[in-house]
Amino acid sequence: MANLHIKILGAECNKCNTLLLRVQKIVSEHQLEAVVEKITDVQAIINHNIYTTPALLINNQVVSKGSLLSEKQIIEKNKFIFGE
Repeated sequence: MANLHIKILGAECNKCNTLLLRVQKIVSEHQLEAVVEKITDVQAIINHNIYTTPALLINNQVVSKGSLLSEKQIIEKNKFIFGE
């Protein structure tokens, strides 16, 4: 079973898709046991109290919202999870 549940919340826009690709790359490179999920349903996004996208949640904790993080920023914001 995966230790991490990572969610990307947002529409099928370039920023949301790019964030998803960056997270998937980090998960792969760091060989993390993680489930990566993209949520595009507007009501589901609102249910997470997210009103600006893209948003990144790790284990249901909001890590960022409304900005496209670089790979470095994703890792820096989550050192305790990614083991850096």
